[in-house]
Amino acid sequence: MREEVSMIMKIDFSFGREERLKSFALIRDLFGSGRVLNHYPMRIIWLPVATSDNTFPVQLAISVPRKKFPKAVHRNRIKRQIKEAYRLNKHRLYRALEGRETNFAVMIIYVDKNMPVFDELEPQVRKALDRLGKKMLAPENK
Repeated sequence: MREEVSMIMKIDFSFGREERLKSFALIRDLFGSGRVLNHYPMRIIWLPVATSDNTFPVQLAISVPRKKFPKAVHRNRIKRQIKEAYRLNKHRLYRALEGRETNFAVMIIYVDKNMPVFDELEPQVRKALDRLGKKMLAPENK
């Protein structure tokens, strides 16, 4: 029981600036030569990047297309929900990437046409992160 408690206390549930993907050059490379993982209602594009000063193994950006959600209020709500689901489950991805020297740039694009409910979106994000962790560990990505 104490081991479980100490394990929970070590998990960092924050999502700070250093974890956000903001570099225009990295985003351009991501769309140019990134690998794609489709996990409905999301498309995840990811790319291994050279190790930098970043202490986080993954930098994340989230996108919701204006064509499917014309109102910024709706796009921002979806982004907040995805960000919260990622924040709560990123430790699963980080645990899968432990010991790797490579960092990754990741873009999550919401592709559904309907507004998500957080209780339905969160398990999908969790499953997508598990699949992404397995893909990132594949031999061709080392």
